[in-house]
Amino acid sequence: MRKYLLPILLVGFWSCEDTKTSESEQINPLIGSWTLTSVFVTVYSDPTQTLNFVADGETTYGTMIFNEDTTYSWQGVVNSEPSTGLGTWSMEDDILTFVENGESSSWIYSISNSNNWSMSIEYPADDVIEYATLSQYNWTRAE
Repeated sequence: MRKYLLPILLVGFWSCEDTKTSESEQINPLIGSWTLTSVFVTVYSDPTQTLNFVADGETTYGTMIFNEDTTYSWQGVVNSEPSTGLGTWSMEDDILTFVENGESSSWIYSISNSNNWSMSIEYPADDVIEYATLSQYNWTRAE
């Protein structure tokens, strides 16, 4: 019996695989599904105005999915306007860059307690937008 026990133990030992992620292989904290909680749009008019949209599941909602292969997809409705998209994403310091349909946009982002993140972007006034604006989107982890 003892002569069979050693080969069984060795086979069992070699077949065990360490599934821990090493510190050098940390998963990006944005990877996963996120649910929109609120949107704030500040219009730098005189006087400054701030519009607030709280995700209510009907007129305002959103879902964003970040994948490990640096692709993303999103769908949502803000103020009863539906929209969807997909593209690629990258991060450097506190800048989150999206590329969608060949167009790039860079957002300032922050993550708190790995379950909440926000992103904001400023648009200057120009021929299309009369006043400069600041848009901020707040998300919570859906998983």
